[in-house]
Amino acid sequence: MSMRRIATILATAGVVGSGLLGATTLAAGEAAAGPQITCTGAICKNRGDVIGIGFGQYRCPNGIVYPSIAIVPPRGTAAVFPANCSPAPNLYY
Repeated sequence: MSMRRIATILATAGVVGSGLLGATTLAAGEAAAGPQITCTGAICKNRGDVIGIGFGQYRCPNGIVYPSIAIVPPRGTAAVFPANCSPAPNLYY
């Protein structure tokens, strides 16, 4: 491999590396472009600037807990959608 080819590869790697460093710095900044959703039980909170989907747990009246989703607005809070709760199955017939 020629010295010119090696220099070109190293220069390209430097540009790509600095681009990755810039993206990392932007991602660690205060304003996040995407949703930042955390769910606790049936309530999901979005700390991001974009609407998003959260994955929480819905507890039916019969006590069974089902995974469910919530559509959470930017900088807002939302409850998960109710699961299709059916009566609890009989364990003993």
